[in-house]
Amino acid sequence: MIIDVCTRVVLGYHLALAREYSRYDVIKTIENALESRPVRAFTIPGLAFQRQDGFASQRLPELAYVSWVCIRLDNAKANLAGETLAALCEFVGCVVSAGAKHSPDERPYIERFFGTIVSRLSSRVPGYTGSHPRDLRRALADPKRSLRLFVSLDELDELITYSIASYHGTPHGGLNGATPLEAMEFFIRGEGNCWPGCPKCADVRYA
Repeated sequence: MIIDVCTRVVLGYHLALAREYSRYDVIKTIENALESRPVRAFTIPGLAFQRQDGFASQRLPELAYVSWVCIRLDNAKANLAGETLAALCEFVGCVVSAGAKHSPDERPYIERFFGTIVSRLSSRVPGYTGSHPRDLRRALADPKRSLRLFVSLDELDELITYSIASYHGTPHGGLNGATPLEAMEFFIRGEGNCWPGCPKCADVRYA
């Protein structure tokens, strides 16, 4: 996933069904962050965007295919592979900054977002394993062999899309109560001043 530090908007993401993501997954994430995103029609009953939800290129079409100046990576091998660095440095044309090893506090914005995804989505999906063997949520998420409770890959992708779009329309404490989309709109179409509450860092962080 790639998140903009200034506005907390998720620029792009990619779902990898593996124990570890690969360099190709990273490149797909970069592509997803750059591409224009059409409004999605959901197949899950009752799932629909609210007026304030969505993605940056839907609210601000001029952001489609806009790249970034700097991206911060962790030290996973897939992030620092030759193909990944070529895509970032040569195609996107940005500066790459690899953070310190085993230091999640160096990437607090995206780490906090992953915590939001866990609380809003992952812990509610059947099959959730919890954070430890006695985690009560393991029992609550047990489908008890009921196939109707299992989530297909397409449904999981829809749920992730909905969760991120909903997050974009939710007031954020780090943005003085503004939503990420409101902060992005202010920053792009406002008076040219940074959003009050922005950490005064216009780079993009990846984890």
